[in-house]
Amino acid sequence: MLIKRVITAIVVLPGIIFLILQRDKLGFSIAIAVVSILTFYEYLEIVTLICSGVISRKVKALSYLVCAGIVAGVLFTSMAGILALIGFNTLFLGFIVMLDFSRDDYIFDVISKQVLGIVYIPFSLCLLVLIYSYDNGHLYVLWLLFVVFANDTGAYYAGSFYGKRHLAPNISPKKTYMGAVGGVVGSVLTGFLLYYLFFHSLEKALVAIPCSVLISVAGQVGDLFASALKRAAGVKDSGRILPGHGGMLDRIDGLLFAIPVLYVLRMFIL
Repeated sequence: MLIKRVITAIVVLPGIIFLILQRDKLGFSIAIAVVSILTFYEYLEIVTLICSGVISRKVKALSYLVCAGIVAGVLFTSMAGILALIGFNTLFLGFIVMLDFSRDDYIFDVISKQVLGIVYIPFSLCLLVLIYSYDNGHLYVLWLLFVVFANDTGAYYAGSFYGKRHLAPNISPKKTYMGAVGGVVGSVLTGFLLYYLFFHSLEKALVAIPCSVLISVAGQVGDLFASALKRAAGVKDSGRILPGHGGMLDRIDGLLFAIPVLYVLRMFIL
């Protein structure tokens, strides 16, 4: 499994870095839109196993359109436009309720999870496109990715060698307190070094230390959130698109929670 993870990372990571460094907002947005749709597909598959009802084709079609629309909307509109699109999603869900209420006793269970998914996946990813569009945005996106990946790596090795006390055994039996600490340490070291390398400012690199801690914690909460979602559905992985990693959601679960944190930090601190 570890060998597969390493091989996949070696194959995929250079392509991701190349795409980010191109500073092509359109190309980056298209890539994020594709990731958003693939991740939301996996999310709906998991939710289907949790919901008492069946997710209709209308809800799925609306979900994929909104996923693409939210990310693409960043190219042409402001945050107000993105929020308006989320509002229209709710409006169309209302029409679906009118059409399906009489024959689907669990319609509100289904649409509530769809609304959660819209905020959880495409809205979070659209913030990444907004970060990318700012000055030196490509560097901030790269910085975020490496800080989150360092969190995963630090947590894995610290937990494997030193982990004894479980962090959340009912959600993820392999997560330990020492793993969480190792993740934070990995994020802080990577965040400090890369921020100094990218922006050549020791003062700002020091500010990046507490920011890295916040991103690490957010990433770990996101990881546990996705684990709880999969455990509720009785599945181990969200998919099989990435050998050794599972599905798209398995790979970016921590990132989905870390992106909004970086967005706020970028607006007010970094």
